[in-house]
Amino acid sequence: MGLLLVSAFRALSQEMDYSHLYNPKAELSLDHQLVQEGDKLIVLFAMKIQNQNYQLYDYTFELYNLENYSSEFTAPLVKDSYDSIYLESNASTHYFKFVLNDLPPLPLLVLEIKNKKTGFGLSFDLPLYDKQNLFLNNGSAHKFVNNWTAPTQISFNSDNIYCYYYNQSFPLGLPPMVTKDDFKNKELKVDSSFSSSGTAKLKGQGLYLFMTDTAGTEAVSLRVVYEYFPKMTTIDQLVEPLRYITSRDEQVVLEGIEGDKRKFDKFWLNLTGSASRAKSIIKVYYSRVEEANAMFTTYKEGWRTDMGMIYSVMGPPDEVIKSFNEETWVYLANRNLPKRKYSFIRAASVFSKSHFVLIREKKHAESWFETIDLLRKGIFR
Repeated sequence: MGLLLVSAFRALSQEMDYSHLYNPKAELSLDHQLVQEGDKLIVLFAMKIQNQNYQLYDYTFELYNLENYSSEFTAPLVKDSYDSIYLESNASTHYFKFVLNDLPPLPLLVLEIKNKKTGFGLSFDLPLYDKQNLFLNNGSAHKFVNNWTAPTQISFNSDNIYCYYYNQSFPLGLPPMVTKDDFKNKELKVDSSFSSSGTAKLKGQGLYLFMTDTAGTEAVSLRVVYEYFPKMTTIDQLVEPLRYITSRDEQVVLEGIEGDKRKFDKFWLNLTGSASRAKSIIKVYYSRVEEANAMFTTYKEGWRTDMGMIYSVMGPPDEVIKSFNEETWVYLANRNLPKRKYSFIRAASVFSKSHFVLIREKKHAESWFETIDLLRKGIFR
């Protein structure tokens, strides 16, 4: 899933499938950051090769500048228009920097990475609405910090930084059929603030908002998480995501566990009626939660986001269709469930330019409950 012939990219550009972005078994994964410096655009990215049969020299790279997500792939950017710099590697992860001498005239960059041996390629979208002037790194000039980090010292590409710290918990996503939000967003209150000149040591877990101008609207947020994130390692952490797949009565029982592993194990045994089934469900469900944390964390933990909720319960989507402000996930029909489709809209804020919220509809109720019932029986799609 997720591998397309490069020629098919161009022929089928109207419905390009980006499901590989959320497929943990995809051949490649990519993390990136866009930084604007004057009239230049710097594209920093970390490419992880997840198939041990291939090495870096097996791939070629092309950069496209497109009008929108349905534009045809015609000619890539001329190599003379940007500098491509290989920075370093760490095991199977390789770090690159592309420096575009001029800001791209069109709003979408797409990086196409092609496997020379197989002829297959993957496309990674880099929308320019994600670009920022402020660059955060953790001690290396190219190892950027994206969305979340464990407690650390970070550096900035600016001498004057203002930081606001929010030590608050954000609500988790509501089920996809709940069209009325009874949990109104509370106004965020700043718990503390400080200014910095070049570096800052971030110790406390929570949300940090960095600005170079307190009167402006440009900002970069960073969530500081516990050391083992995106994994969940304590009983209290493991209990929280069960809200998505348990009843209200079961949630009352979960609240009484209070970090006791024996009570937690007993809950799962009572839920499934089988130690082996419980072990299978735990492995799959918490793997999804961990992947959701890694992929979807913005100003709140990934599993709490709407995308993280759908991913944790449904697993990776079979098809993903994207536009600048909307993203649609498709789960194909199988012998247990009908075809399902979930649409998300981009809800940009000062905390994140790429946070997406689910379009909730009552029609999702039946398939949602059916999926949860199957998951609790150890049947995963």
